[in-house]
Amino acid sequence: MHLAEASGRTWPARLWPACLFFLLFIAGIAMLKSATNALVLSRFQAAALPWLYMASALIAGFLAVVVRSGKRRLTPGRLAIFGAFVALAATVAIPRLSPSLALGFYLLVELVSTQVVLLFWGAVGDAFDARESKRAFTWINGLGMGGAVLGGIVATLLVKRSGTESLALGGAMCLLGAALVWPLHRSDAEPEPRKKFPRQWAKVLDSSYARFLGLSVFGYALVQSLVDFVFRQRAASHLSETAMASLFALHQVGTGILCVAFQLLIAERLLRRLGLQAFLLGVPVLLGGAAIGAAIVPSIWTTFGLKVLESAVSWSFMPVAMQLLYAPLADSLRDSIRRISDGLLKKVGNAFGGLLLVVVASRALMQCWSSSRSQHYAWSKVR
Repeated sequence: MHLAEASGRTWPARLWPACLFFLLFIAGIAMLKSATNALVLSRFQAAALPWLYMASALIAGFLAVVVRSGKRRLTPGRLAIFGAFVALAATVAIPRLSPSLALGFYLLVELVSTQVVLLFWGAVGDAFDARESKRAFTWINGLGMGGAVLGGIVATLLVKRSGTESLALGGAMCLLGAALVWPLHRSDAEPEPRKKFPRQWAKVLDSSYARFLGLSVFGYALVQSLVDFVFRQRAASHLSETAMASLFALHQVGTGILCVAFQLLIAERLLRRLGLQAFLLGVPVLLGGAAIGAAIVPSIWTTFGLKVLESAVSWSFMPVAMQLLYAPLADSLRDSIRRISDGLLKKVGNAFGGLLLVVVASRALMQCWSSSRSQHYAWSKVR
């Protein structure tokens, strides 16, 4: 039984708290990710990124399998509060932040972002039945992505006036706001008890439909790591920490505008006209065309455009499509398959992308890493 049926709440009463929570959460994450990427790249260049992809992916994948959600358990609101306190601590520490702590801040933001999104879509998926899902998910993701526009604009203004630490403070305030909104989404229904991981995995392997979902998520996650590395590597080689934070904030704005326009103006009509299968097949064609353009014209702005498109796919196009693919599944299977696909296999794809980058470009990466470690030593001597 869906939570909506158990609680008897109307469609708008279930929709608007989810939209507002997602908007505030994405606004906070937009500011925090702009800060963490600029902090890491200004201290380590792009050499650290593949290792961070692997570390964050493996930890987040493990947590996605073992963390439990539901009433009296971990919820998106509680985890958002934890993220807010991490950001507040970083606000105080950034002026004296050592390179090693910058890596820790990056990992914590990535983990909070992954887990909150996973818990959020799990709760939202239970709040709407298969008939309501197409319209509800379009509105939630469309309005939620407005948070990327809001967070990116605020981040651009803040970083020019007060530096990178102001982004951590702004992100913390947004996450606290999201945590205050989340209780409005509560239902009186008790969640179904979750099955142990071996049983979850066995059900995924037994279902050809679930295997298809898992492989799709894995493939897009692999592409995501490669595109992210190219974009941030070019930014690190040309820009200062403040300029990188400003560029990354502008990326959030561009992605948010594209996501909102797609979700609210195009998605429903496109899905109705083309169908879900053709919609999913069109995404690799778009990414492939953008990648070819970035290769022909190798500038920071062509990779910026590629990254905006990839982020829109990751944040908006694919989540809506995947939620619609999960909707027909039985309630006893939906959460297990979602957590293994979006939680574990997505992160394995990110990790594999990081490993591929290390293997293919190991010599260049090691030279950059050696140089960054020398800078780290010099920085510590100055202190």
